[in-house]
Amino acid sequence: MMPTSNSITYQLVAWLAAVAVVCYLLNNIWNITTQASSLSAIPNAHFSAPYSRLWLLYLKATETEHHARERAHRRLGPIIQIAPKELSVNCIENGVKTIYSGGFEKGEWYKGFVNYGKSFLFGIGPNKLHAERKRMLFPMFSNSYVQTSSEVTKILDTILLERLIPQMKMWALNQSVVDIHRENKAAMMDITTAYLFGLGNQTNFLLDPKEKNKLTLFEQAVSALFWMTELPTLVKLCYLLRIPLLSTEVLTSFQSIETMVAEVCDRTKQSLLETKKPHTSLYAQLQEKLEPTLAGPDLDPSVAAEMMDNIQAGHEGPAITVTYVMCELSRNFEVLSRLRLELSSLDAHPTAQDIESLPFLDAVLLETLRRYPAALGPFPRNVPLKGSNLGGFDIPGGTIVSASIYCLHNNSAVFPNPERWLPDRWIAASAEQRKSMNKWLWAFGTGSRMCIGSHLAIRMMKTFIVAVYSEFDTVIVPETSFKQTYGLIGAPVDNKVMLGIRKQM
Repeated sequence: MMPTSNSITYQLVAWLAAVAVVCYLLNNIWNITTQASSLSAIPNAHFSAPYSRLWLLYLKATETEHHARERAHRRLGPIIQIAPKELSVNCIENGVKTIYSGGFEKGEWYKGFVNYGKSFLFGIGPNKLHAERKRMLFPMFSNSYVQTSSEVTKILDTILLERLIPQMKMWALNQSVVDIHRENKAAMMDITTAYLFGLGNQTNFLLDPKEKNKLTLFEQAVSALFWMTELPTLVKLCYLLRIPLLSTEVLTSFQSIETMVAEVCDRTKQSLLETKKPHTSLYAQLQEKLEPTLAGPDLDPSVAAEMMDNIQAGHEGPAITVTYVMCELSRNFEVLSRLRLELSSLDAHPTAQDIESLPFLDAVLLETLRRYPAALGPFPRNVPLKGSNLGGFDIPGGTIVSASIYCLHNNSAVFPNPERWLPDRWIAASAEQRKSMNKWLWAFGTGSRMCIGSHLAIRMMKTFIVAVYSEFDTVIVPETSFKQTYGLIGAPVDNKVMLGIRKQM
């Protein structure tokens, strides 16, 4: 029986597919072998590191990566191999500083960071494009603006003094036990959206229980970060094949967040059209600066993408930090007493400069950022094609390099007893020690791509601490847990921390 033309076609396609798979595998084996040879002088964190990412993926999936890296660095030194073509770096000079302040580009890992199908500042790869977008946003995030802006002061007074403090008075009166982390996230959400969209257009998570429930959407989205960043192709394939790799709730959370943010953007846009007055919100400023180059259907989703990223980062990070400040102050009465003594020097309406001048408050915040980093990373970069030298090793171009914030913050040579929360280390340090500690403190990153909202976050957190601890005590209760997750984000376990609220004695 003669083969039909269809059978010949199918056989040819199958043969070509098989050849393509074999070529792909041979190419991968060649690349891994070549790279393994070029990195052979660098210690391996695990015997499989030069040949497979499976060990690293396991660590990431089980949220044990940072501890494993820290143990490996203590055993093997500041530069270690953790996967084929991938290194972990745990030194500042000729290491972190070179990578993150030396123009190393972001790579494939960041391509999943898109909102509304558009890239935003954090996920933009090429340094030139990133710099252009940063120039548009930076004036509203500069330290000079954040510290002197009457609008920022008004926002903080409205959300903290008119919304949060009355709530806390009620909790104190009733001797309530409160999920303080959820309330902190609600407060930071309202502050962040007021800053982005202007007072009157912000969310009301603090006072509206239905709105507050939307925090769950953001928690669900964060829970998917491992899969979305490390195995994006698998996620897409499972979705197409209807394999439930991620729950329906998690998958729909992204769309729900986009809908929520789009509604706030539309509301703000309408209010701008109606008032026809200059608007100082970040939304209005970015809309105006992007309009000349993105007029048309790309403008609104590009602005919304940036707003959505700022909403996620602006409420999550500061909330985690102030939650752990409250936890530690609840069990360290001597530290709380010293902080209270310093706060008593402030008048009833302290300025940003008054608050910024408080050294012990600064020490409390810095130590919490060190001990309980909200964003642990690691945030990878690609070695330039010409190659580089890190920690005394010549590293070929294209190698992926990254640092774990947990490892940097737990360097016992810089931070003795790193597992302990000791604000006094920042007070007692000599000028040289303080300089070294500041280099190793990496809560906001470093270089041109460090967190653009760091100055705003610091003002938000310090003002929050002053407002709360000028009037209230927080107390440990049987349900209190300090446990922190150790994934990309270092949130409290189960996104919950229970504390008792009492009126200051």
